[in-house]
Amino acid sequence: MTRILIAAAFAASSSGAAGQSVNVTLSEWKIGLDRDTVQAGSVSFRVKNAGTMTHGFYVRGEGVAKGSREIPPGQEAPLTVTLKPGTYELYCPLS
Repeated sequence: MTRILIAAAFAASSSGAAGQSVNVTLSEWKIGLDRDTVQAGSVSFRVKNAGTMTHGFYVRGEGVAKGSREIPPGQEAPLTVTLKPGTYELYCPLS
């Protein structure tokens, strides 16, 4: 599998907050986020595939390595992770 890094950084700062959500839009060679910083704690990513091919969404860094299921074009999938303060890599692996 070849991994293509599409987005470089997502930051979580201290002062944990519960129930945060981030809308994510995937398309070919692009990840769109409605925000790029959240408080540390539970974060729910609402991931929509607006592209023409199947995509996935992964979060990695600060002890987190978690991804969504494969998302066909036009569909959505949730991904919830608990983030510590730090910077995270967001990416879509393409094969």
